[in-house]
Amino acid sequence: IQTFPVERPIFLREHEAGTYRVDTYYIAKTLSDIPFQVFFPSLFTVIAYWMIGFNDEAWRFGAFLGIILLVSNVAMSLGFFVSCFVPTVEVALGVGPVVLIPFLVFAGFLVNTDSIPKYFIWLEYTSWFKFGFSALANIVWSDVVLDCPPAPLPCRFPTGESVIEYLSLRQDNM
Repeated sequence: IQTFPVERPIFLREHEAGTYRVDTYYIAKTLSDIPFQVFFPSLFTVIAYWMIGFNDEAWRFGAFLGIILLVSNVAMSLGFFVSCFVPTVEVALGVGPVVLIPFLVFAGFLVNTDSIPKYFIWLEYTSWFKFGFSALANIVWSDVVLDCPPAPLPCRFPTGESVIEYLSLRQDNM
């Protein structure tokens, strides 16, 4: 979110001098950031996935990593988008959270989908976090049988499907 306001004076000077076009600069900037946009989310996922103790099937880990990479790159793209329209870093840091918070609130992990008022339900479908959360929940919880405590205590979530149902997610929504 701080990228373009910092580089704007240099870019404008070089663009006015005819050194390069806007699209060339943007594509080069985006491509040069890809190693960082892949490395750090991958590092986080490799550490967190195995530390949490999720299912050790290779396809689940690969799908989990792929979804994390997609969601993080969409978030980075939103940061670039906001960064393009603000004049200074201070404004970017103020506007960024205002733009990001609605996507987080309606993603399903802060507010359950069933508790969102009907007139706000459309916001859920604009949130890439919602689609990522739904896909990750399906990868983690599908075909999982949980250990329940002994008989006197009720078992609220005997299977992963019951967790997905509790979160108001659909299993066919990958």
